[in-house]
Amino acid sequence: MGGADTNARCAQALGVIPDNSVRLFIAVEGPNDIAFLQTISTALRIEDNSIPDLVKLELDGEVIFIPLGGSTLALWSSRLANLNRPEFHLCDRDIAPPAPARYAAHIAAVNNRPHCRARSTEKKELENYLHRDVIIAAYQECGTNLTIEANFHDFDDVPREVAHLVHVASGSPRAWNSLTEEEKDEKESKVKRMLCTRGARNMTLARLADIDADNDLLSWFHDIQELLA
Repeated sequence: MGGADTNARCAQALGVIPDNSVRLFIAVEGPNDIAFLQTISTALRIEDNSIPDLVKLELDGEVIFIPLGGSTLALWSSRLANLNRPEFHLCDRDIAPPAPARYAAHIAAVNNRPHCRARSTEKKELENYLHRDVIIAAYQECGTNLTIEANFHDFDDVPREVAHLVHVASGSPRAWNSLTEEEKDEKESKVKRMLCTRGARNMTLARLADIDADNDLLSWFHDIQELLA
């Protein structure tokens, strides 16, 4: 049967001991979030080497990324506790203020544990931290020209809106509104992968400051660096 005692016994059986090389678990909602954090940290480190090198840390076995899955994320609020490692959890806010963040309960539960920190994005999701210039550049590299006049707002559905723009730019004879929800979701999924890799790769500190004046994203890396210390 599952439970705290079972989790503790599993941790012991797996041999998680104090001299293990793992220094931090980073828990996010899915694989695209892992790609985003690794790619944007690499891009921003060009200008600020205080930002942790998440790619190298993972390769060296010092950081383990865990995609928890949004729908079951709350179930993980204590699953990692018995492994006795610092944790950083990052969740999409999804819901605009003044309503509480979608996973506020999970965030509170993690923050109540020692050596653990959890945050919710201040914007809708990670793609909302990408500057319009990098979105345009990502698609130009693939031969698609998009017109985006200004940065998206904090709670715009960026992947869905970009998917719409890409569909129109493709010259498809089918109108966007004639597509099924499944077809729209598939296009949105492709956009998310593109934005979290090619898009994030071209971010700079200046572009980040333009779209994230409150330095929310940089605060995540500050938290990670503190937990690694």
